[in-house]
Amino acid sequence: MDDYRMLMEDVEEVIGFCEKSGKKAVNGETGTFTGHMQVGYMTYWVEYMPAEDGRYKVVNVYGHRMRIVE
Repeated sequence: MDDYRMLMEDVEEVIGFCEKSGKKAVNGETGTFTGHMQVGYMTYWVEYMPAEDGRYKVVNVYGHRMRIVE
């Protein structure tokens, strides 16, 4: 994340959005969730899973300078 100047706050915001809105996909084989959200000019994609302590473990994160029109 540091190499691409991604902030943990942005990743946390994406996970919060995905959990609140339900806009996420689940990988049936791994149990991870994947969701996205636009933050500024970037769209962040986060793959994550629930952790035992009630928080979330980030598995993968990436971003593109793009806008998704739904």
